[in-house]
Parts: sequence; C-alpha cells; structure tokens
Amino acid sequence: MSLTGGPVIFLWAVLLAVGGLSSAVGSAADVWLGEYAGLWPIIMTFMIFGFANAFSGNLVELALSLTLLGWSFLLLARWREVALVRSEAMKFHRYQHRAGGQT
Repeated sequence: MSLTGGPVIFLWAVLLAVGGLSSAVGSAADVWLGEYAGLWPIIMTFMIFGFANAFSGNLVELALSLTLLGWSFLLLARWREVALVRSEAMKFHRYQHRAGGQT
C-alpha cells in the first residue's frame, strides 16, 4: 500500500480539511483552541506525506517533499506561538481568579 496514492489520499484530504477548517474558524473567531488543535492534523499530514514522497526517487517529488516539510516546520513554529498564547491566557485566568475578578 502506497502512502502517496490510492485510497490513502482521501485520509490526507480529510485530515487537511479538518485541520484547516478548525484552524481557520479558531483564528477568525480569535479563539486559540481551534487553531491550537487544528494545526496538528495539518502538520502531521504535511510531514508524513513529505517523507513518503521523498523516497519515491523522482527529483520533482523530492522538491515537493522539501516544500511540504518546510511548510510543516513553519506551521510547527505557529503552533508553538499559539501554545505560548494559551499558557499566558491560563496564567492570566488564574491571576484574575485569585484577584476576585478584578484586574
């Protein structure tokens, strides 16, 4: 079974659609949870598909693989940024709760 063709393509498409939709809705609604959870399906799809494509032996496929892996690392950096926002929001929430709702 090939990871870059056949019925597996539908799995890649579903993961990209779910991740992209939840990230887009979370970003548009300014809710960190949607983007935080939605980036992982996209990152993993790009990484697995990129690595699977890299070993096909075709130079064009190798270029595509490097592009997908580059995008996955850019998205991973974005995920880390959203994780930082999440942790700061949790700290603020704890501070606000201890202060009795007054900030």
